[in-house]
Amino acid sequence: MDALQKKLMLTDEQVEVVRPILEEAHRKQAEIMGVPDESHREASKAQREKMEDLEWETYKKLAEHLSDEQMELYSKLLEEESKRHEGKQPPEGGRGPGGPGGRGPM
Repeated sequence: MDALQKKLMLTDEQVEVVRPILEEAHRKQAEIMGVPDESHREASKAQREKMEDLEWETYKKLAEHLSDEQMELYSKLLEEESKRHEGKQPPEGGRGPGGPGGRGPM
């Protein structure tokens, strides 16, 4: 959280709001990734869809508390993270500009 706080220039008040949002997202990610009850391919697709939905939900929650500039920085961080993981997962469903899945803020 410290690195994110520095990169996004979060205020102390924003840290108090953002921390539980991200903690919840990490918990849900772990739950999603631990669901092996379908065939591998179907499970993988379902997991990707759930992860994209969770990323978008988290993005929208953060957008309520961060400035446009901070959200732009956050989107860039997501893109960098996605590029670092390239090759480890299928390219479909990746994050695009403006947030998870390239959907952008609504």
